[in-house]
Amino acid sequence: MVDMQKIYDDAYKKHNDITPFTDYIAYYEKGVSYDKTLELINEKIAYFSDRNDQYNQRSYIMPNHSAINAVDTLRLEEYKASIVLLDELEKNKAELETLSKEDPLSILTEIERPSYEPDYTRAVIIGGIVFTGLMVLLIWRIRK
Repeated sequence: MVDMQKIYDDAYKKHNDITPFTDYIAYYEKGVSYDKTLELINEKIAYFSDRNDQYNQRSYIMPNHSAINAVDTLRLEEYKASIVLLDELEKNKAELETLSKEDPLSILTEIERPSYEPDYTRAVIIGGIVFTGLMVLLIWRIRK
């Protein structure tokens, strides 16, 4: 008897390996334009949507077909989430540009700096030890 779950798992793993998720957001962060990145993501969405439609038109569905459709549906969701993320990045980039044009130092003032309080007791102790050592050397030098 053929184990259908094993067929599904093998097909899922194989199809997941041969259709990896391409992170176009990394391309955008490296300098590819917003329009080109959006175009690339939309091509992938169209491709996986077509494959999903083909799956829905099948009259006979094997476990490997279900696995391939599951991977395609996952990729489709990932690319749709990439568009949302890309839009957020573009909006944040526009906000940063307007902030930097109005007041270039506004970004620096928004950064929280850790509060630093000097430790005076430690400084006094170290200074006292150094001063005492120099006095001992001076007295030793004068006695010689």
